Amino acid sequence: MTNEKEYVNTYGNPSYEHRPSAKESYEAESGVGSFLVGATIGALAGAVTALLLAPKSGREMREDISTQAVELKDKTIELTAVAKEKAEGFAQATKEKTEEMTQAAKEKTDEFTQAAKEKTEEMSKVIKEKTGEVVDKVKGEQEAPLDDGTASTEGEEPLEEETKEEK
Repeated sequence: MTNEKEYVNTYGNPSYEHRPSAKESYEAESGVGSFLVGATIGALAGAVTALLLAPKSGREMREDISTQAVELKDKTIELTAVAKEKAEGFAQATKEKTEEMTQAAKEKTDEFTQAAKEKTEEMSKVIKEKTGEVVDKVKGEQEAPLDDGTASTEGEEPLEEETKEEK
């Protein structure tokens, strides 16, 4: 059974994939957190059991408890140092991986941007060529200006003069 949780939206389609948090990943991969808890509990249980079951005088018992307390303190410090080293190693590995992924994303973005720029330039050239062809074709087919339907007296003689000559 996996720890992955899947959310299903109202349409019945999965919307996202559960990704463990950094803490979940760290604990799952290294087990340092559970190891520390187990080691501490085990050491305490062993110390208490040994002290309570050993037939000793009060003075010897106090000395043993003091010795066990110092040993437990030392082991806790040692385990804390190990956990700190592992956490620092994990943090460094995470930082390196993040930098790698960021660099890869930048490179892909640059590639896509360059490809888009090249396609845009190519399309602009094609459009300019086609536009030039259409303009040349229109200029070549153009004959006399067409009558635009407006009244003009250019090239026409006035009507009054015609009537005088006819008389």
